[in-house]
Amino acid sequence: MQTIGASKLDLSIVTLLLYFSVFLIGAATVSRLYQLNHVLAYKALMLAFLGHCIASAASIGVFAFAPLELKILSSRLRFLGFSIISPSMLIFINSLYFQWKWLDKRSTLFVLYVPAAITWIITLVPALRPLMVRDFAAVTIGAFNVLQFKPGPWFPYHLLSCYLSTALMMVLAFWAFLREKFTRRRQLAFVCLATLSTTFLDFYAVIANPEWRWIMFSGAAFVLVDIAVLYAGLKHKLFELVPYATEKVFQSLSEPILILDSDSCLQTANRAALELFGLQREHYGQAIDVALGDLKLGDGQILVKDKHYDVRSESISGEPGPVAGRIITLREITRWIEVEKSLNSHLKLKSTILSMISHDVLGNMRAQAALMRNFPGKRDDATRDLVEVLVNSHETVHQFMRNVLNWEKMHHQKFVLMRSAFDLKMFVDQSCEVLELTASLRTLSIVRKFEDARRMVVKADSEVLGCILRNLLANAINASHEGGEIEILVRVESDELIFEVIDKGQGMDEDRVRDLLSNSQLPKDPILSLNGGFGFGLALSQYFTRLHSGRFWITSELGTGSRIGFSVPLTL
Repeated sequence: MQTIGASKLDLSIVTLLLYFSVFLIGAATVSRLYQLNHVLAYKALMLAFLGHCIASAASIGVFAFAPLELKILSSRLRFLGFSIISPSMLIFINSLYFQWKWLDKRSTLFVLYVPAAITWIITLVPALRPLMVRDFAAVTIGAFNVLQFKPGPWFPYHLLSCYLSTALMMVLAFWAFLREKFTRRRQLAFVCLATLSTTFLDFYAVIANPEWRWIMFSGAAFVLVDIAVLYAGLKHKLFELVPYATEKVFQSLSEPILILDSDSCLQTANRAALELFGLQREHYGQAIDVALGDLKLGDGQILVKDKHYDVRSESISGEPGPVAGRIITLREITRWIEVEKSLNSHLKLKSTILSMISHDVLGNMRAQAALMRNFPGKRDDATRDLVEVLVNSHETVHQFMRNVLNWEKMHHQKFVLMRSAFDLKMFVDQSCEVLELTASLRTLSIVRKFEDARRMVVKADSEVLGCILRNLLANAINASHEGGEIEILVRVESDELIFEVIDKGQGMDEDRVRDLLSNSQLPKDPILSLNGGFGFGLALSQYFTRLHSGRFWITSELGTGSRIGFSVPLTL
């Protein structure tokens, strides 16, 4: 047995006491973290401290056991704990502070623990143990008998994997330290400084091979990490799940959120906000106007990357009362704006239809008023005729109410064309019947012409076609001079049903025709005749024609008359 430095008595005793401290603090920390083991970050931290407990217990065994075989076994078991500390601390820092998602995947975790698994297999299988360390020799340092050994083939790889995991952990920790604020920054500072000190001490012991290496002083330095983590947990809420969960939820929110201080400087933002505005962590601390450039955030709506957002700002009150900052939340409303535009479009069409209905109802009411003016001077037979006319006029009002129902169906996107077979001549006669009173009051005659008498039964939506034909006929009556004639031409060509209404009234110029056929807007100043307007009925007719996948056209000459037609596909 070799004796090294009896003067190391104090150091050896301090080392043993430190190992006891590492074990006790590690065990207490593991017990505290056990209730949080469903969270990956705390599960990794618990595993790291379990490594501290294993390493410290084995090191105490080296000091305590007298038989050489037990000392050697205890010395080997230390590497079980050492192998799991570095990868576990890396996972802890990443999961709690940095959050590289790929580092939390099962495949990555498996790779990180492969070196530890190999160390465990080599240590626990007696035949493989020389691959880690070999050639043990007893030495006396201070008051204790300890061991020296030579590294085996796997020992350098074990050290390399531990140092690489620790180096990556320190890089992530430093990066997280720069972007974190307040409590979380203090947590990182304590843990990282302690880890860095312990790592350098261990690295120096391996490279320089000082005498105190063999009393395992560098392993006892883990007490610095234990104290730092314990202090951060008790003083700075490291062991509290609520702040961790809050940060997790904050980062996972799909709505962009920015947090500003009282000077309107950006303090933090979730991932959605960073991606939306193209911000980096370096923008933290900058004034929000500088960080966002030309984009100004205020309560209201903004457009960012072709998406509409509703911006809301809420003050954060500090203690005892002044405003400590603001939370700015953005909610995407692109879909709502599209829906609003669609609703506005429907409302505009609804207004058009209601205008048309009012226009037509007004014509019928004028006819009723004219009849009522003549009522006192009529005899009994004439009175009966007038009552019949009034009934027919009210039937017209009923037809318009049916138009209102059709519009309501379209407004709720439930409108469906109802195709059925009907007699073409009877259909035209019924459509003209409700308007013959108005025509007769102006001494107008309505002539029906059918060019193909062999195809008088067709299949289409007669209700929609009737609405179109009545509107065209009503406009022709309003535009015609008294005593004139209106022609209705009906023909079937191939698979199209074609209607044309021809009048010899006041007509329209090219600009008016172009405006009427435009889908962009409704006419604001319709041509007025003695008995009504012109244009609203045409707008509705064009819309119904499009619903029927048909065509609509107008041929007119000012002062001569108009020829308005439409065609719809049909099934014979």
